[in-house]
Amino acid sequence: MKFTLLLTLIIVMPLISPAQNDINSMTGKAKIVAIPASEKSINALMDQSFARCSFFCFYNAKTGSITFKENKYKSASGGASNLVVLFLADNKVNEIYTVQIGQNAKMNLDRYKIRTTIVSSGKTINQIINSIKNK
Repeated sequence: MKFTLLLTLIIVMPLISPAQNDINSMTGKAKIVAIPASEKSINALMDQSFARCSFFCFYNAKTGSITFKENKYKSASGGASNLVVLFLADNKVNEIYTVQIGQNAKMNLDRYKIRTTIVSSGKTINQIINSIKNK
């Protein structure tokens, strides 16, 4: 009985996530993008670090709203990327834009179905948001 249930979960669970993605696209789920920011301003440069950035800019592509939240995990002694990914998932982020990403962070982002877009350094938050708008 337990083996049958486990086997069913192994076969069915991977099918649920793609189905949920289809449902989300049909219901118009907001695309929320997180961008590591060096300051709490759209004119600030995108932070070079993902997990150790000072702030995250959250851009809602559906409504156009922009909010900043402090990265409370930037000084964590270990596992900062894991904590940041959970923070992003809790904030319903669908995609991140970053200059670089570590292997552990990328693996955790993939686990939560958060897309990663690597961009060149030296761009402002506003430039990144405008590039998203023009997609």
